[in-house]
Amino acid sequence: MANFSPLTLAFLEQKPVPAARELAALPALEAAGFLDNIPARFTAPVLSAMAPWAASVILCEMDSAAAAAALGTLDYREASAILRHTKAADRPAVFKDLPKKLRQDFETSLKFPDNTVGAHMSDAILSLSADHTIADAIALFRQAGKTRSKLIQIIGKDHKLIGVVSAQDLLLSPKNTVLGDIADRKVTGISSRTTLASLQDLSIWDQHAELPVINRQGQAIGVLSRQTLTANLKRPPLATQSSDRSITVTILDAFYASVVGLTALLTGEQIPPAATEEKQQ
Repeated sequence: MANFSPLTLAFLEQKPVPAARELAALPALEAAGFLDNIPARFTAPVLSAMAPWAASVILCEMDSAAAAAALGTLDYREASAILRHTKAADRPAVFKDLPKKLRQDFETSLKFPDNTVGAHMSDAILSLSADHTIADAIALFRQAGKTRSKLIQIIGKDHKLIGVVSAQDLLLSPKNTVLGDIADRKVTGISSRTTLASLQDLSIWDQHAELPVINRQGQAIGVLSRQTLTANLKRPPLATQSSDRSITVTILDAFYASVVGLTALLTGEQIPPAATEEKQQ
């Protein structure tokens, strides 16, 4: 890794939005070369702060190992949004160094149209059979690590959804209680091909913050949170987000890319105090 000053890395970490503006104004290859030499924990917030299409252009120019590290550090939904703006022909190179499971997850999400449940569901689900106990479910939550879901999906031997048990339900009964006895069997899984807009006013959201996602065979394949639904319904559709940089956008980017900011960003040189204060305003 290049020897960047602590000030440069601090600028990336503490001011990702200005840093994103600086990098977006550079030729994609030059911006990618800079990010190739920065740890992923600094790269990810900057890519996240860019418009997804702009981040995708830079991502495709990055070294495959650096791109994989950045994608693995980004929130999954943010990474998916960026990848949706990459050309299908460019994705194999971007995916080259990704862990197999994460690559498969992205490939699955990208198969669905952007306005459907399948494109935004998380497939990091927690599932047990109806014969498991509350003690088993608690152990599963403890082992889940980064999995954010707080919903246990109860499935049969054919992987079809039987019902769900929420995390709070586990506190209401003895630990030897079997999950089949407390499962909410009235919850119907939502199809992965259902549009997000059609789910907005479902009354079931009043009882559950997450809903199980099923495929055409009724098998449990994911989970969708109301938070994800709301966030994506507020987001402008991809069709309105052009991947071609207009002259106006280029001029605005150039305005933000001041000489002082670029010097600090690309060379690691210290910014004079007055210039630092101006950048932070």
